[in-house]
Amino acid sequence: MAQSSSGVTIYGILDVGIDRVSNVGGHGNTLVNTGVLVPNLLGFRGSEDLGGGLKAIYKLETQFAIDTGTTIGINGTSEGMWNHGAYVGLEGSMGKVTIGTLDDFMFSNLSVKRYGFGAMFPFVSLTFLRQGPFANLTPVGSFDFDRTGLTSRVSNSIRYDSPTIGGFNFGALYGLGEQSDSQSRNSTYSLGADYSSGPWTFTAAMINAKSPLINNGNDGLTSWGLGGRYDFSGGISTDFLYTNTKNTFTDAKIDSYEIGAIMSPTPTTRLIGQYTYMKGNDQLSNNKAHQINTGLHYLLSKRSNVYVQYSYQKASGDGDNAKAQLMLMGASSGSSQGVLRVGMFHAF
Repeated sequence: MAQSSSGVTIYGILDVGIDRVSNVGGHGNTLVNTGVLVPNLLGFRGSEDLGGGLKAIYKLETQFAIDTGTTIGINGTSEGMWNHGAYVGLEGSMGKVTIGTLDDFMFSNLSVKRYGFGAMFPFVSLTFLRQGPFANLTPVGSFDFDRTGLTSRVSNSIRYDSPTIGGFNFGALYGLGEQSDSQSRNSTYSLGADYSSGPWTFTAAMINAKSPLINNGNDGLTSWGLGGRYDFSGGISTDFLYTNTKNTFTDAKIDSYEIGAIMSPTPTTRLIGQYTYMKGNDQLSNNKAHQINTGLHYLLSKRSNVYVQYSYQKASGDGDNAKAQLMLMGASSGSSQGVLRVGMFHAF
């Protein structure tokens, strides 16, 4: 009976396009980029019914670049076959426990659940997310500083997700630092909660991720955020998000505010727009950035679409380091940067 109720699903998503960037180091550039609207993935997931409402679950997922054929590692490296997620766990009436390389709640709550799979999530590009003129936030810059873009996952981690009760659920994650001299060095913990009722969705999450690059793994970045979405009739949804990110060693901090909306001008088109404001504190020279994102998608089918999108950022603050920078792009030589993308998405 258990054998007959087990199964495996093989799946994948692909995204490729051409980007025209207005300014990278003082020059325009044209690029073939992949994994911008969504990461390119090949995955295996499945479950086995263990009886009594309990099942074993697993997932193995690899991320790769279509333009070069290379894999993309756990935290932006080129290493690791199952680099985008790997876990095994148990799921039942008391919730779900997984162990492995896992997503934290900044992504799963403030991105996936806030946007909603059937509403906005499939149409939000990585270039819509946050980087900006904050290169001094960490030794490696400010790429996806609030972790809502899933450019990092948590290795050696344990995660619990509660069942949904009256529209509410919550969860916790702990990533072991695996350092014999200090159990907290290089460790990560994350918490999340969300509530849905009718057209409303509210989400909250936080993470404390210590980094070997910051004070020898004894410090890192902490982020927390609050967000939500309201679904109107006629395929219109609006969203909002606030995040706060801080380097616990230097006290550099960024506050970010976002509002957005999506609508369906026709049954086969989606028009999405967002505005984001980011502000650094004194340790980041009080640099600021305004960013506008927009995209138009044409749905060829349920699994394929073509799209055009544009992102523009205007930075201000310290003239020496207030360089505009959109996610995935190199820093501009000045205070502004724009990127126009034409691409195609396919899922299988």
